[in-house]
Amino acid sequence: MLQQSTLKFTTVAGITADVNTVAGISADVTATASVSTDIPTVAGIALDISSVAAIDGAVSAVAAINTDVSAVSNISLDVSAVAAIDTNVTTVAGISPDVTTVASISSDVTTVVGISADVTTVAGISADVSAVAAIDSDVSIVATNVADVNNFADVYQGAKASDPTVRNDGSALQLGDLYFNTTLDEMKIFKSGGWDAAFLPAGDFLASANNLSDLTNVQTARDNLELSDMGDLT
Repeated sequence: MLQQSTLKFTTVAGITADVNTVAGISADVTATASVSTDIPTVAGIALDISSVAAIDGAVSAVAAINTDVSAVSNISLDVSAVAAIDTNVTTVAGISPDVTTVASISSDVTTVVGISADVTTVAGISADVSAVAAIDSDVSIVATNVADVNNFADVYQGAKASDPTVRNDGSALQLGDLYFNTTLDEMKIFKSGGWDAAFLPAGDFLASANNLSDLTNVQTARDNLELSDMGDLT
């Protein structure tokens, strides 16, 4: 009996250190006992835990920006949309100076948008615009004398097949008004008695330098002047 008791005592003495160790972590043992049901779950994700342990630095970094992560989470759809146009984003990044330039004239861009129809119209007559640009000095001269131009525009009624009864703007004709009669092929002037030839065609008057040699019939001319009975004047 003594020998058996001694053996038991020896065994207890041998695990004294272990007992002391357990006593030192009694609080941990108690804590472990409270989550004993979770231990099988943790055991089932042991590989995942090991993976996370391998990137603990990155996890800590993410934990430090958790507010930003939450913010990005709230705009995940927008992030996906941007990801879908990443090529365009890269292109815009390549022309960032131009984008900055446009941003500085945003008010002008807005103004142009408001007159886009006019811009389209001007684009359709670009050849005419170039033509006017080539005669800009003439345009400036006309602009300087616009009062005279307007006055002539009032007086000259243009080419017409018959005598006009009013001016082009619908107002009454005035003395001195002009127009070119395309039927008679002559310029006409408005007088107190109505429209009359503004000047004789070149073939209807005698040049003094010709000394009447341009008469088509000398005898008829003498008869009209009642000079036939006076004989030869030469």
